[in-house]
Amino acid sequence: MHGQRGWILLVFKIHQSYRRNKNNAINQYILYYHIKRSEKSNHRLRMKLLTLLIGLILVLEGLPYVASPEGMREWLKKLSTMSAGQLRSMGLIAMTIGLGICYIAQKTSIFG
Repeated sequence: MHGQRGWILLVFKIHQSYRRNKNNAINQYILYYHIKRSEKSNHRLRMKLLTLLIGLILVLEGLPYVASPEGMREWLKKLSTMSAGQLRSMGLIAMTIGLGICYIAQKTSIFG
């Protein structure tokens, strides 16, 4: 049951069960409350994870500049002399590797 339609159907089912049996309606309401509460905590966890990932990306992006600023200047000069096609190829390879890592982390049990 996702989205507003799912909640409407759940409330309708609670109303129907209330007509039949008041105790059953109370149990349904308790179930509704726990589902709603767990969805809020899942949303908070997702937002926390997203915030942590953005922070980690910024740390990893800044690390080379802190470790070797002169080396980064030289590397950026080399990047500025590369053609657009070479830069696109490098970007595509990096994106493919990143998507592969995300897929492996999400779909397998390697990390628990």
